[in-house]
Amino acid sequence: MSECPLCALPPEAYVWRGRHFALLNVSDDVFPCYFRLIAREHVREVTDLSREVRAQMWKLLEALEEAMRAEMRCDKVNWAQFGNMVPHVHWHLTARWADDDRFPACPWEPVRREVPEALIRERREASARLARKLPEILSAVDQSN
Repeated sequence: MSECPLCALPPEAYVWRGRHFALLNVSDDVFPCYFRLIAREHVREVTDLSREVRAQMWKLLEALEEAMRAEMRCDKVNWAQFGNMVPHVHWHLTARWADDDRFPACPWEPVRREVPEALIRERREASARLARKLPEILSAVDQSN
């Protein structure tokens, strides 16, 4: 769909592209480790995907969470899938720490505290290392079926 911002992204925007899903790194200073797993097929709901593709989606999401937890040493990984603004199946996975600026509230809540710049920089560097590892990790999962 040409009006869908996810469908309009060029291939080079992605950290990884598999058979049915692709991964964007949308990390920033507010969320130093934040990825979006996006269905390559433009569908509105998870149940619009075939059972095979849904099973693949769960395996990829689990692998992504495991990699985030191992590399980032975060306290929590938040998963979100809405599609209200962009009705194209995609998942938000955000690493969270007990000392992040909004914890324990959801990522879109108001800021509760300041996070030292050095800690943000350290987490951004760890996230960049993770992003370099994810193509191999996700490709192994993608090829396992």
